[in-house]
Amino acid sequence: VSFQMEMEALWFGEAESGLYHYDDLMRARTVQYPMYPLSIASKIQDKHLRIAPKQPGEKRILSMDIALMASSKKQNNDATSFFITQLLPTASNKYMKNVIYTENVEGMHAEDQVLMGRQLFDEYNCDYYVIDATGLGKPMVDLLLRDRQDPTTGIIYRALSCYNNDEIAARCSDSTAPKVIWAIQGGAQLNSDCAMKLRESFRDGT
Repeated sequence: VSFQMEMEALWFGEAESGLYHYDDLMRARTVQYPMYPLSIASKIQDKHLRIAPKQPGEKRILSMDIALMASSKKQNNDATSFFITQLLPTASNKYMKNVIYTENVEGMHAEDQVLMGRQLFDEYNCDYYVIDATGLGKPMVDLLLRDRQDPTTGIIYRALSCYNNDEIAARCSDSTAPKVIWAIQGGAQLNSDCAMKLRESFRDGT
């Protein structure tokens, strides 16, 4: 009950003219089991919580909301968030979008964040890597364009190239690298489109 009251206060107040509505959000909370990475799932007996093989036509996206360190004025703004989204095709030629895992890390060095992203990308067998390519994201994208080695395991993660920006793709160290990075360069129109698509997805149940 306390969580519900907090969510209601946070999201709306609840104005009819608001872009999002609490009931729409709650109806969308239908995922019964998250898919935990092996480092967590191996400590849990329930096999439902492990990363499942892909279903026919399924796509998976890793998205990364970047922060590097707290500012001098705001001490709680240094968390980078990783999201794994599962997209399952529907009969109406849309995708059912399920957020199957998310993790926040605070105060982590840029290179360590990129390494963590590459680990998650491979472990979940993702198809696309969505990342902000402006501001703090620029050097992070650059790091993804080169091979990276995990100093603990010795595993080498292959360079990734960019799908939607030829200038970024040209910086990739490997001309054969898979073009899976979606470099987000936000603006008023893109932000508006994303907000409206999210509302549409809440309301049509996808």
